[in-house]
Amino acid sequence: MSRELNHVLDLTIGVGLVGFTVAALLYGVTSGQVLLYYHRHGRGISTWRTQCFVAAIWLVDTVHLVLLTCVVYYYDIVIHGNPAEFPHVIWAYGAILITTECNTVLIRLGYAHRIWKYNNRKVLMPIIVIVFAVALLAMGIFYGHAQLIMKSFDDLQELQWSFYLAFALQIVADTCIAISMISVCRRFLTGLRRFDEVIQTIFMFIINTGLLNLALVTLSLIFYYIMPTSFLFLALYWVLAKLHVCSFLAVLNAEKDLIARTSTHTMHHGSTPILTTALRVEDFPTGLPTTQLDSSIPLSVLARASFQVNPMHHTSESGPSPVAHAV
Repeated sequence: MSRELNHVLDLTIGVGLVGFTVAALLYGVTSGQVLLYYHRHGRGISTWRTQCFVAAIWLVDTVHLVLLTCVVYYYDIVIHGNPAEFPHVIWAYGAILITTECNTVLIRLGYAHRIWKYNNRKVLMPIIVIVFAVALLAMGIFYGHAQLIMKSFDDLQELQWSFYLAFALQIVADTCIAISMISVCRRFLTGLRRFDEVIQTIFMFIINTGLLNLALVTLSLIFYYIMPTSFLFLALYWVLAKLHVCSFLAVLNAEKDLIARTSTHTMHHGSTPILTTALRVEDFPTGLPTTQLDSSIPLSVLARASFQVNPMHHTSESGPSPVAHAV
């Protein structure tokens, strides 16, 4: 009997404690990302709207952690780990679901804005992301409200369809965001190592967190289907919510770091990184034209290059020489 009880506790309270611990650690990382953002990029680079947006995400994430603490306190302290009380639904479950979806919709809107801004203001993919984000928010509020008014997990069995549909939509939405962000970031590769390293860092954040999110969502669905009475799917869902926030702020900090490096480069060299490589055609005194090509220019850039004559450039007494810049 005690062995069965220990097994039940391991799959409920034990798993819940592990999920809560990982979520708390990710919240600490998120708080560090927020402090780093305001310390390094809060002045001059970020607008007040972006700063308020980051603050809102962090505040909702803080409320989410407080609600998780309430759930752990209820099972460990209030009911003293009594398995007979586990099917009882407390109000914090619904509140956790609603705050999770509120924060997730903010993050997806942030990604949609960046896809729109850095992809020549094309609206198709941002609209798709926004539609998925709003649909997931609506379903989260619907399911969360049901958890607030129902007393037992058995009463939620008739709403299983919304649970599966929400996770399926989440997989599609996160996949669209990852593909779009990678496609957009590839356009900013300059051939300059110090800038491309930041872009590659963004690549790694997007790819790794996208794959990890997909793995967590899939595992959560599997555990909910085969072990609905355990807390395995809840623990993964808690971690997934924190991972969304942490990864978005990491991408945002990397983006602002790239902007800061670009501004520094412009201040010292008088041009943006895109204009630091140029195609020059110069007339030498012998009369034979010589082409000087910077090998760091990608061929795709040369294919789209446009040329203009700079009349202020003189290489000899015979007159100005044409200077063509790749733009």
